Amino acid sequence: ASTGPLGRRPRARGLLPRGPVLAAAVAALAASLAAGLLLLGPGYAAAVAAGFLLDIVFYTLLTKRRTPLSIVPGSLAGAMPLLGGWLAGGGSPSLAPLVAGLVAFWTPVHTLLLGIIYREDYRRAGVPVLPVAHGDTVTGAAMLVSAAGFAASVALLHASRPLNPAALLLAALLVGYTISLGLRLPGGRVEARKGLARVNMLLALFLLAAAL
Repeated sequence: ASTGPLGRRPRARGLLPRGPVLAAAVAALAASLAAGLLLLGPGYAAAVAAGFLLDIVFYTLLTKRRTPLSIVPGSLAGAMPLLGGWLAGGGSPSLAPLVAGLVAFWTPVHTLLLGIIYREDYRRAGVPVLPVAHGDTVTGAAMLVSAAGFAASVALLHASRPLNPAALLLAALLVGYTISLGLRLPGGRVEARKGLARVNMLLALFLLAAAL
């Protein structure tokens, strides 16, 4: 059994029965969709529905145990909360893809570092994340692609709706640090944990600066 946080989840350990958990999840989803539609508008509700379909259906059920490309629907799912917030706040729909790209291109780095940290757990579970299926070289290349995509999203968004200097500086730091991770990919769990903490912190600070 996993000794990490994934192995301590009550449902994963069989401490909670499947039926009540599924019923609670469906009820929560229905309530959130209804509340989002009534209180925040159809754009927000659509983002919630898309996040559910991408995460639960396309990522978890259809691709997670079959292909490392599951990272694509998983990353798009991770972008839906930011996209929903953008639309709920009156943000321009034409800029929505660029806003979603801020998280969609960061998520692979987050996920790949988790794949390194819990590499053996993923291998034993038969989940073909990139660090397990293709090794560190391909994983590092994927991080470089993510860094390029994030940089492009920031640049295009800035061209349409200028960001403040603090946000641009933090975006540059995040891109630079991600590139350094991709080029000197940490094979060990300790280094990967440090990288995970830093990319998460930089993204959080960037989004806060951009919002302000």
